[in-house]
Parts: sequence; C-alpha cells; structure tokens
Amino acid sequence: MRLSGKVAFVTGGGKGVGSGIVKVLARHGAKVGINYHGSEQAAQETLASLLAEGGDGILLQGDVSQKEDVLHMVEKLTQRYGRIDILVNNAAMQKNLWIMEYKEADYDLLMNVNLKGYFLCMQAVLPYLKESGKGRIINISSIHSKRPTNFDPVYSMAKGGVKMLTRESAIEFAPYGITVNAIELGAIASGIKSGNPLEIRMKPNAAPFRKYPVGRHGRPEEVGELVSWLASEESAFMTGSAIRFDGGRALV
Repeated sequence: MRLSGKVAFVTGGGKGVGSGIVKVLARHGAKVGINYHGSEQAAQETLASLLAEGGDGILLQGDVSQKEDVLHMVEKLTQRYGRIDILVNNAAMQKNLWIMEYKEADYDLLMNVNLKGYFLCMQAVLPYLKESGKGRIINISSIHSKRPTNFDPVYSMAKGGVKMLTRESAIEFAPYGITVNAIELGAIASGIKSGNPLEIRMKPNAAPFRKYPVGRHGRPEEVGELVSWLASEESAFMTGSAIRFDGGRALV
C-alpha cells in the first residue's frame, strides 16, 4: 500500500469530504488522526467504518482556529503513533452571505477557521514533517479561490488566501523534503449543508449551479484518492500546485 507506515492528520475528517479522505488514506495504509469539532456522532461513524475495513485511526476533538486545541491534538496524535507525515487541511465553513449580510463576528469566524486554522495546523506539524523527511501538506481549497461568485465573497477571500499560503510554504518547506499542494474543489456530493442554500444566492442571470460537463457532482472518496496520491512518493516532484478538481465546472 502506497502509504504504509505513514501517519496523517486530517482536519474536519469526521464527516463530508473529510470523511472520504480519511477512509481512502486508511485503505492505502496510513494511520489517521481524525479531527472533528462538534459532530461527534459523524466522527464516530467515520472511525467505525475505518476500523471495520482494517484501518487504524484515532479521534481528535478540537477547534482548528484555536492554537491550544491544535497543539493538544498534535500531541495526542504523536503520543499514539510517534510521528506525523501528512497534514490534510480540510476543516472549513461556508455561510453563503453577501457582503452587506456579513456581521463582523461571521467574518472573523469564517476567516479563523478557513485560513487561520490551516496556518496554525501547518505550524504545529512542521517539526514532525521535518523529521519525516518526506512530509506532505495537502490544503483542500475551492474553485472559488480563482473564480468569482455571487454568493459568498468572504469564503472566496479565504480560499484565495489558501492558494498563497500553499505557494509560500511550498518554497519555505522544500529544503526539508516537504511538499505543499492544494486541491481546488467544485461541488462534492458530501451530504453536508452549510450556510444559506446556494440556489437562493444565485442571481437570475447566473449559470445553473449544477452545470457540470461530466454530468454530476464529485464524491468524497474521489477527493480522497487524489489526496492519497499527493501524500505519496509518486507526487514528490509536485509542490506549490493547485489542482482543479471540479468535473469541468470552471470551463463553462
């Protein structure tokens, strides 16, 4: 298995896209730290599914926007497995509000989770990735980091920040054998809803939300397979890249 012996830390790994990532990493041999914040039942179900397939994992409850929580989760993971080789920054939220609908508290919360959380987790795991010698960071982002929308400018701002965080850290961490890449997702059929329904955010002249050349939304475990490749030795020459994974949505 391509990730045998590796240890991964997946934020927001208890449900949705994160759950799909966790399951595939485990199938490829990684031991997985599964972060969740409030959805304990979903996280327990993800862990149970992983264990039923012969995988190895541990639940890590915490808020990625709080440094103390992040450090505690990293400590718990390394106490269990002794190392961290892979960080998947996935925990995020989307409110689907227009600029004048945002309150300052909403803005702060979204930016703290979607961007600061990525930054804090990278800081916390960096010493372990250096020890690994072949560390991998995969930042889950969105096509909205490059394509303007008309339903959530703050979400797009945060994802634009993830793009530059990925690029800057790829340069900084390269001497340690660490690669940093981003995956820019289109719509994924995760069963998770957040914020206002997108349909009521779209203006009358906007393209239909479900217009995808491949004819469907993506699946969480498809994202997991791409994450698994980026976490593997096969991807060693790729760093600072952003892979659009959207079924062709950005083309139309």
